This record gives sequence, C-alpha cells and structure tokens, in this order.
Amino acid sequence: MRWLALLTLCGCWSEAEPAPAESTNPISQVAPRPTQQIWAGRYVCAQGPTHVVVTLDHDGANLKGTFEFSALPENPNVPHGLYSLTGSATTSPDGEVTVTLVPGEWIERPANYEMVGLEAHTDRERRLMTGKITFPSCSTIELARAR
Repeated sequence: MRWLALLTLCGCWSEAEPAPAESTNPISQVAPRPTQQIWAGRYVCAQGPTHVVVTLDHDGANLKGTFEFSALPENPNVPHGLYSLTGSATTSPDGEVTVTLVPGEWIERPANYEMVGLEAHTDRERRLMTGKITFPSCSTIELARAR
C-alpha cells in the first residue's frame, strides 16, 4: 500500500543564543527498504512566511528526514537552515495520514533560530499536507508533495 506523509518541523527565529549543535499503525505494508518523499511549501513563524522543503524516509510507521528552510521573495531576510527530524505516522480509515515530527540535530544552524515540532495531515490523495507548528510564535505549515 502506497502512502504519503508530511510533517515537518520548522526552523523558527528566537532571541536565545544558539546552542551547540515514533505510530501505532504502519504507513506501508510493503517494501522493507525506506522510501523517500519530498514536500515543499511554506510555514509561518516569528520571522514571517518562510520557504520549506521537508524530505522524509519511511520504514513502516517510522519517519526520519530533514527540514530545510530559506527565504521567500516576500521575506528575503530569512537565512538558510537545515536540521534532521524523526517521527511517526498513522493512517486513518479514509486514507489520510497524520504525521508527528520532532527535531533531531542541526546540520546548518543560523544564529538565533530554534528547531520546533509539528503535527500535520495529508488529504485523501496524499498530495497536500497542512498542519500546525507546535511553538508559541508559530502557526501554520502548508506543503505539496514534490516527489
């Protein structure tokens, strides 16, 4: 069974100084080897609208991947950042996938940015993912499946 999952974590601006650098239902009942998905879109946190690319590998209900953020034309001062993330996914009876992701480690950390978690779900066709970033100065994330 093919599945589509999003969720992502996002980089969010904070005033703090930079610090040094799991689901009950399986997503896929097929391949033992992980499958990669790429989601692209935007999210909103204290720094304003921000471009994001979330790459996820899944092996059953276990997810791991990266969260990469950068500037949008309407918000050109957002720096580039990249970190790892892990999480889990569940599939509802109607085919939607709900994803919960938590931050892992920074790969490229801009000054004054923090990693944050997120909860999101796909549409039935698993082409779009929307959700909420679980951080006080953040709100929504919207992604479209790129691959």
